[in-house]
Amino acid sequence: KYSKKGLGMSHYIGHALSTIKNTHHGLTNALAMTECINFTMNKAEKNNFEMLKHKLDKVNRLFSNKNSISQNIRQFIVDLNIILGLEHHNFIKEDINKLTIIAYEDVCHQTHPFSVSKSDFTYVLTNCFGN
Repeated sequence: KYSKKGLGMSHYIGHALSTIKNTHHGLTNALAMTECINFTMNKAEKNNFEMLKHKLDKVNRLFSNKNSISQNIRQFIVDLNIILGLEHHNFIKEDINKLTIIAYEDVCHQTHPFSVSKSDFTYVLTNCFGN
């Protein structure tokens, strides 16, 4: 059985993005990270995943402001001069279904802190456009 390391959706969405466009894995993680954190934090709040909320809050304390973790991560990525929005990196919305399948079938999918469905991937990938 795989451990719940919490590599996160951005990691295996990053694999999917790298697979179909031969894009650097680090960049693809950054492109998905903010929306993946939004999704994960919202699900943790909705389902009272206290340990997960605590971990995300602990990471957010590394930043010296009162912004949300997703706002802080987004600003960090922008400060690295990474342009957010999949459309700015040659991805099109028609790629979403293929990306969803690849991400869902990735073995890393099993390491997320909670179960993630295909519709969850589709939701997050859709939100990665238009950032």
